Amino acid sequence: MFRKHVLPASVAADLSELSHNFRRICARAAAYTDHMASHPRESNALSVHRTFVVQLHLGATDGRYSGRVEHVASGRVVQFTTLEALLKFMECNGAESSATADSVSP
Repeated sequence: MFRKHVLPASVAADLSELSHNFRRICARAAAYTDHMASHPRESNALSVHRTFVVQLHLGATDGRYSGRVEHVASGRVVQFTTLEALLKFMECNGAESSATADSVSP
């Protein structure tokens, strides 16, 4: 009645890597949420100073993610090929813009 499907090893490995990366992103998001809770001045909802546009591409041959990220407030754009590069850009630009916004706020 029901057929059991077995995923090819390459697909199973890709899913495992995606799951691992998703858990890492969730852990970073939780840490960021904790940080924002302890810094209420920085926690303005949907601040343009911490807004990014991210485009992701999945490589057809190697199954790896790459993409482009833009910091909305500054217009800075960078291409990335690793999760670490994406997160580093976001951390550096989000923190820099928040500090700038705090210094010009009334």
